[in-house]
Amino acid sequence: MPISFHRKPGPQTTRSIVVDGQQLRIDVRPGSGKRPPLLLVNGIGASLELLQPFVDALDPGIEVIRFDAPGVGGSPLPGLPYRFTGLCRLMARLLSALGHGEADVLGISWGGGVAQHFATFQRHRCRRLVLVATATGSLMVPARPSVLARMVTPRRYLDRGYLRENAAGLYGGSARSQPDRIGALMHANSRVGPALGYVYQLVSGAGWTSLPFLPLIREPTLILSGVNRGANMAEDVTYSGTIAGAIEGTLLGVRSMALSLASSFENPGQFRWETALAHGPEIIRRLLAAEWPPGVLMNVNFPDRAADDIAGIAVTEQGRRDHDLMRIHERTDTWGTPYYWLGYERKRSNPPGGTDLWAVYTGRISITPLSLNLTDRSAAESLSRDLGETPAGDG
Repeated sequence: MPISFHRKPGPQTTRSIVVDGQQLRIDVRPGSGKRPPLLLVNGIGASLELLQPFVDALDPGIEVIRFDAPGVGGSPLPGLPYRFTGLCRLMARLLSALGHGEADVLGISWGGGVAQHFATFQRHRCRRLVLVATATGSLMVPARPSVLARMVTPRRYLDRGYLRENAAGLYGGSARSQPDRIGALMHANSRVGPALGYVYQLVSGAGWTSLPFLPLIREPTLILSGVNRGANMAEDVTYSGTIAGAIEGTLLGVRSMALSLASSFENPGQFRWETALAHGPEIIRRLLAAEWPPGVLMNVNFPDRAADDIAGIAVTEQGRRDHDLMRIHERTDTWGTPYYWLGYERKRSNPPGGTDLWAVYTGRISITPLSLNLTDRSAAESLSRDLGETPAGDG
């Protein structure tokens, strides 16, 4: 059953509370009480208002707890800088003050690092862990120095013009083509705390990495790569970054799904995000309930159809594009570096039934199980006969 993309905002429940001597500005959206609450940990410099559209889209039965980190938004500066360990202890005591023994924890970016730390060192308080657009801390593939330089200042929260100029490099995705939309979201109701609060957040994670204790995180793990802005079908799967994210998880023995959304043929920049949001949760639940063999990931592609106009779900095989439609385009990236993009004319081909291309072109949601083992067994057996060799593993 698809969920609603346009939920009515719940009642305003923002207030201040003193936890362990620290005043925190929090927001608690009541739920049904049938499950633990969802505790949201925001990105660096962001106040709890920035998460409002996400909260409004969630199931109203889920209690949602948000807070401004010390020195951010409406939470005053603490007396001294803090580290992740101290912030996680404060989060645990906030849960206790609100009458909860445990919570599902979702962390975004900087908040994802905090959430990893919480799941490790407050593990009895964390039932489930959700990590969004985050990393392992100081030991990771670093961003470009120019990006890091713009991240160490809260200016993007203060100056809408500065954000418009830098949104593409900082956030990528739709921020490249719609920087004003990012500015409107981040400046609509967001509260900015003192500059020193931003510095305290930077200090809290300085030198921190989760790599040594990642094996200690025991919460059930699911990797969702996407939803990508553009389909990943047919030959796309061999060079897609979205697919690669799911491959890395599968290599580690973690159930992984790649999710992508096809664009309109007539309007290439148009994406029906509400379709993925409406149907994605139920598809994920159904896939999790199914049995998967090891070494297999699920590649999900949503068609360019309205949420209530989906023709169904199809389990498909990888298709093949019409390479007569391939074109090479010269482009320039955000930093002025030229590159070449291999693409196809925006014409519908006539793919065979049962393929991912066929499913998406006919308005179906395509689910393709992809194996990490790319060996063609029948070709290997035929080649072995031709060469007079015994196939590996048979002798």
